[in-house]
Amino acid sequence: MELFITSGEDKVSKIYQSIDANKKTIDEALETLDRLSFSPDEKEQAKVKESRVAYVASFSKVARLIAAEKRHEAVNMMSGETLPALDLLQQRITDMLNLEKKLVAADGTETTQNIESARNLMIGLGLAATSTG
Repeated sequence: MELFITSGEDKVSKIYQSIDANKKTIDEALETLDRLSFSPDEKEQAKVKESRVAYVASFSKVARLIAAEKRHEAVNMMSGETLPALDLLQQRITDMLNLEKKLVAADGTETTQNIESARNLMIGLGLAATSTG
């Protein structure tokens, strides 16, 4: 959004540097999310990647329009395409994170049940050993 209200090559250049740094940070975060994902189903990850590609492409078009001093077209694209693409990307990330939370919770429940079963088995074996001993 700063691109719409900023003038001067130095300021615009800094904004583009910041955008590039943000892209790198987001790339790293998504790679980490992919690596640490509990989900065996990669559909949610693919949806996030697909949405991100669409958002970045749209945002890049807006930036090119601004650079070409076509602000009116850039505003129309931003409101008609880029912001909805960002909304979709955010929703898909939220959906993926909610799925991950459910999987972690289910895994935790299963682990707790396994620990309880092992404990009960140990108690039973201890009682059996005591009564036969």
